Amino acid sequence: LARYGFAVVSERLDRETALRVATEAEKIGERLEDPLVTLLADKAIMSVKFRIPNSETSFIKDCEKLLRNALRMDDMETELRARWYMTSSLMSSGDLQKADEVAREFLERADRYRDANNLQQALGMNANLAVRFGEWARAKNFAQQNMEKFGGGAWAEGAAYYMDSALGGSDEISRLINFVSDGPAGRRSERITVAILLICNRPDVVDENLWLSSEVLLAMNPLETLNRQTKTAEAILSGLVSAYSGDNETAAIYYEKLSATEIPILQLVGAHPQRHLAKISALTGDPVKATSHLRAAIDYYQRYRSLPELAFSLVEFADSAASAGLDDAEIRNALERAESIADDLGMKALSSRVTQLMSDSQERAAKVDAPPASLSERELEVLLLIAEGTTNKMIGERLFISENTVTRHITNIFEKIGVSNRAKATAYAYRSGLIAP
Repeated sequence: LARYGFAVVSERLDRETALRVATEAEKIGERLEDPLVTLLADKAIMSVKFRIPNSETSFIKDCEKLLRNALRMDDMETELRARWYMTSSLMSSGDLQKADEVAREFLERADRYRDANNLQQALGMNANLAVRFGEWARAKNFAQQNMEKFGGGAWAEGAAYYMDSALGGSDEISRLINFVSDGPAGRRSERITVAILLICNRPDVVDENLWLSSEVLLAMNPLETLNRQTKTAEAILSGLVSAYSGDNETAAIYYEKLSATEIPILQLVGAHPQRHLAKISALTGDPVKATSHLRAAIDYYQRYRSLPELAFSLVEFADSAASAGLDDAEIRNALERAESIADDLGMKALSSRVTQLMSDSQERAAKVDAPPASLSERELEVLLLIAEGTTNKMIGERLFISENTVTRHITNIFEKIGVSNRAKATAYAYRSGLIAP
């Protein structure tokens, strides 16, 4: 019991030591065949492990063990905590079907025990899972119950804002300004987390709301309790903001950080890091790599039938594939699948985007670009380097010219080929055959 107490007290100060001491307490409890000591030690172990990066599979097994011991000891509080741990961990691991099953059980038990805190969490988790499957009515029901009984919470509010995003397009992002700044001061960090994850879920609107993304990042930095989810979200946003700002070197740093993450999905909104790796790749001039990342995201969303995210990913794939000069038949197939899902789920803004991309695909099929004769040999060299994702400074160093000269060449190139940014110039280079897909 002394070891258990030490582990609890030291958990937030020295987690590695707390885990070691709690594990020793568990072994003593098992050796003495004392179920109470074993259960207490297991609780301490789970509390510490939840805050330390670990294998989700191993953590889920620990959750199952804690749940068995709690049921054996008829410990309601620990049982509900174990179910919360399991639901959260399964959502992080990406096993949405199993997470949905456990979340329903969690809700049923929390309601039966009339445990307000866990009932709030269970309603929010169930709402969040429902939106991932595109089950809007079910999600709305859970979110409304949460708002009526408890006044909201990160899980329920995240689900509500996700529905607005999926059904209404990007306009709702501006509402996050008030969402972050209003409300009780004690819930500010929770609201910041929701805003971060919602923005991460829509990489297509970060450019339109770049300042907001930066503000949210600035608000996050002082927080000392960043968990793995929020740290991953921070890497995503930092990478996107850097890429949109033209800072490819910083974007590359965050790309590597994100590539190394062990979190397959962001809990609050179900955003897959592969989608954001794709966006960073596209923005830094590598649409081929972007399509590869999006194929991985599409495979995941198909496997777990996360339909709204599948539709978003299919549209992003079609966009990147067009920039990479891939086969138009594959692009049209992706758009047709996205259109079917968007129509079924009432995602009007996405349907409009699909219509535009289909029109673009038809135009490409009727006409293949060729490099205009007016592009000089030097401008062609600069265009190829742009397509490689090279910065102005790096282009100058490669071609032994000043950055001002590089800027002038780029301005002339954009005017001659009729584009407004580097991503579109890269797409042009692929379409015109200057670069092989």
